[in-house]
Amino acid sequence: MDLIDTLNEARSNMQRHSETKLDKLDMALLKELEADGRQSTSGLAKKLGVSRNHVGKRLAQLLDSGVTRVVAFSDPAILGYRIFTMIGINVSPKRVNAAATRLKAFPSVHLVVTTAGRYHIVIYTLFKTSKELSDFITKELASVPGITSTETMVILEMHKMSFSYLASEHAITEGAPVKRKAASSKASS
Repeated sequence: MDLIDTLNEARSNMQRHSETKLDKLDMALLKELEADGRQSTSGLAKKLGVSRNHVGKRLAQLLDSGVTRVVAFSDPAILGYRIFTMIGINVSPKRVNAAATRLKAFPSVHLVVTTAGRYHIVIYTLFKTSKELSDFITKELASVPGITSTETMVILEMHKMSFSYLASEHAITEGAPVKRKAASSKASS
């Protein structure tokens, strides 16, 4: 399951989650992990002024409840992907979901979103060469039924890409309600 599937699953299952609140320690732990997800529980405990065991338990709760996840992010440029595009796609209205499903199957497509804006679908893609981009547009994209128009925008320079949701003053604050998964009971053997 990829990150997008995980996020969509979390959104669709919110009714099955119980409402709890994050306290100061939860928020501090999340902020520290967003700054450096490789920190040890001992290092986190020292920074936060609590025991290593307490940090370990809180981290386990945050992970188990789906509040946070640990993922690795590779730098596409270092891996040779030099061409990053955003492609706006218009589709026959009855074909939006089918087109989105088809688009997410292409290996060069890394994000597929449906929108209420100018385009029905927007995708983000990565390519190593302009030939790969050209082939994608003329062969793969052209093979998707229902597409009526596209606009390809090559991203020249990335000014910000952040997965830090707690960095702004408008982010979740202490005591804000958060939907957490209901505690699952493990069957004993």
